[in-house]
Amino acid sequence: MGILDNVKGAANRGTATAGRAAERLKINTQLSDLERRRKGLAAQLGAALYVATKDDPAFSGGEQKSLYEAIGRCDAERAVCQKRLDQIDAAERAQALEAKTFTCVLCGSQMSERDLFCSGCGASADKARPALSVPKTTISACPNCGAAVGKDDLFCFDCGFRLAAPANEGKANLPSSDSDGGEMQLVCSDCGEPFEEGDAFCMHCGRALAVGHGDKAAAE
Repeated sequence: MGILDNVKGAANRGTATAGRAAERLKINTQLSDLERRRKGLAAQLGAALYVATKDDPAFSGGEQKSLYEAIGRCDAERAVCQKRLDQIDAAERAQALEAKTFTCVLCGSQMSERDLFCSGCGASADKARPALSVPKTTISACPNCGAAVGKDDLFCFDCGFRLAAPANEGKANLPSSDSDGGEMQLVCSDCGEPFEEGDAFCMHCGRALAVGHGDKAAAE
């Protein structure tokens, strides 16, 4: 029994030692975090006190005068560095604009984005600049096939379905005779372009062609 008691006692002591080591590590980690937070708060307080007292001779002219002067020199050097960084950024932006060019729409001369006037014809940059191509805004889908369509589309480019009724809705497809007096050919009543027999819609303006109107009529 004495041996077993010794073994149990050694095990308990080992467990206690391990527990104390883990607790010590946890506390040391907590202390490090508290110290870091305290330094940050002290730095903020010091910065706030410096701003509030730097122009007060009672503080800046006393025993801490050298510290106030050293901080003032750091602030002055920091302002110089920041000014230089701003100059570098401005130079990079100017270089980027200089490298970006476009062609004058009036005379074809090359212009940079910084140019106010065209060196070739003297036109202002606004007049010389090419008009931006605005993409057509998709506002809905074709009710026939579901493909995306734009607000100005007259017909679906995927299936030919007419999206907007033409101004002369209801007119028949009109026959037109060939110039040699031969066979008649049907033409679209909207745009006047000829179409082939069996066409479901006009390939020029998109008008749906009525069934039975695709037959060619013979000239008298």
